[in-house]
Amino acid sequence: EVLAGTTEGCPLPSRMPSSILSEVPSDVPSKVPSEVPSEVLSKSPSRQPSAKIVPDECELEILIDMMEMDVALNHNLLGQWTRAAFHDAGTFNQITNEGGANGCLMNFPPMREEPENEHLNEPLKRLEAIKNDWHSHPDTCVNVSSADMIQFAMFFVVVRQSNLIEPLDDLDSPNVIAKRNLLKTGFSWGRPDETQCDTMWVDNLPGFSPPNDGNIAGPNGRCAAAGGEIKTKMMDRNGFTAEEATVLIGAHTIGHLRHAFSGNPWVPDGADNATPDGPVFNNKYHDFLINTIVANDASQFAAPSPGIVPFTDDFFDWFQDGVNELDHVDTDIALAFPSENLGMHPDFSVHSKAFADNNAFFLSKF
Repeated sequence: EVLAGTTEGCPLPSRMPSSILSEVPSDVPSKVPSEVPSEVLSKSPSRQPSAKIVPDECELEILIDMMEMDVALNHNLLGQWTRAAFHDAGTFNQITNEGGANGCLMNFPPMREEPENEHLNEPLKRLEAIKNDWHSHPDTCVNVSSADMIQFAMFFVVVRQSNLIEPLDDLDSPNVIAKRNLLKTGFSWGRPDETQCDTMWVDNLPGFSPPNDGNIAGPNGRCAAAGGEIKTKMMDRNGFTAEEATVLIGAHTIGHLRHAFSGNPWVPDGADNATPDGPVFNNKYHDFLINTIVANDASQFAAPSPGIVPFTDDFFDWFQDGVNELDHVDTDIALAFPSENLGMHPDFSVHSKAFADNNAFFLSKF
């Protein structure tokens, strides 16, 4: 019964290949001879497999079901897990070769006490609980790293919330089948967890309020300083190109600014309950920067007209559209306009425009 058993259409692992079983001569006794001492049997090496760091497709089916159950009830996890993945990976510094997608955000509680991460404590605790339940499930034999678990969570979100959105438990849906297959085959497992985590690595994440002269525009203004923050942290330290940094910040298309400010989303499609199945992962963030913000450059944005439209309030390092309840920080606005100080940062807006023009292109690059 063990050899023939299945779960969700996946065969349970057998202790011995069926080809070997079929070749056993018929005259071999079906039972161990009674004269074999019991202590010999008790010392026989275990044939149980070691826990794997790379799950098989059947084990991934179980994980997908667990994650689906949680996000179906808590849409807020979708944006928060996305944010957590970058906050773990974005600690990387290629100059010192420290930080990175190393699981510290889950395994090292002081990391979640840093101001940049304190809003991620509950969603990470939930993700850790899923990980533990998955490891202890009777039909799995896995021991994946927290580093992998955090990054897979973002992959799960992007796949689930892009294109046609529907729960991943409808196994009769061709769309669901395709998405589940992508989740099972499109992720690279094997990231090790860091054992010597350092809270100082959060300094490699872009900050909200880099030093500036207090003006919105100008070579040392808020937009230029915010663009410089992206270049210093995401390009010089993380190692991303200008295009890669621009597309990754496009993750702001989903979720809310929960840590500070008023907790609004960046764009309407990104709200937790924008659809019955959660927010939409698409290029609306870049579309907003290029096509909804009226100004064409930082100087126009700073001028009385057109000014900061569609925003209604300027809070000195972030802007709010009080009518539509949307928030953007200065590092978002830096992606909307041509650079006013090329010595400080490149022109990110050319990439924002390319992503705003083509959702398929945005998704492929992300």
